Amino acid sequence: MLAAVLAFIGALLGAGIPALIALRGQHQQARTEWSHRLDRAIHALSSPDPEVRDVGKELLASLIESDLGSAADRELARRIARTGLMQDAVDTVDRPRENENDVEEDR
Repeated sequence: MLAAVLAFIGALLGAGIPALIALRGQHQQARTEWSHRLDRAIHALSSPDPEVRDVGKELLASLIESDLGSAADRELARRIARTGLMQDAVDTVDRPRENENDVEEDR
C-alpha cells in the first residue's frame, strides 16, 4: 500500500515538474512578446506620421489590456500612454496656425 502511494506521488512529481517548467517557459515567451510589442508601439508613437502614431496608440491600448505582460508591465504601458497623450496635447497647442483668421475662429 505504501509503495503504491509513493509510486503515485512520484508519478505526480515526475509529470508536474516538467509541466511547471514548460508553463514558466511559456510565461517568459509571452512577456518577451509583450516587450517586443511595447518597443514597436513606442517606435510608432514617436513617428512624425500621425497615422503611424495612431497605430502606436492602438497597439499601446492593446498592451494595457493584454495578459501577456505582468501587472507592472501594464502599468508601464499606462504611464507611456499618459505621456504620449500629454505630448499630443502639447503638439496641438504648439502647432503653428495657417493664417491669422484662425485666432478669430477659436473665440
